[in-house]
Amino acid sequence: MRLNMVRGDRAVFELAIRDAVGDALSLAGKELYFTAKTAVSDLDADAVIVKAIATGIVVTDEAGGIAEVTIDPADTEDLTAETTLVYDVEMRDPVTSDVATVVLGTLIVVPDVRQGTVAP
Repeated sequence: MRLNMVRGDRAVFELAIRDAVGDALSLAGKELYFTAKTAVSDLDADAVIVKAIATGIVVTDEAGGIAEVTIDPADTEDLTAETTLVYDVEMRDPVTSDVATVVLGTLIVVPDVRQGTVAP
């Protein structure tokens, strides 16, 4: 899934967590992690954006498999040129330790035209 946003803005993206045939996956008792990097091969420690439940991900429909991830202005303010990040969302079951990558895509961050905070 391709996501687009402007550098330094707050963006909220809805995530529909589905199985291979498109049926909603229950998020009851699950952990979700959103990770965005400049390259898939980058170390997790070098990720540009990392979010989890309570730190940027909110489950809005547990049974329907719907969550929202919020990208805060500080997450992208250091990007000075148009940047394409690769991201995934992992769902983890803390009881069984099962991990499934449930969403993959790119996040395009474009620079803002006006970068100042002072009114003209």
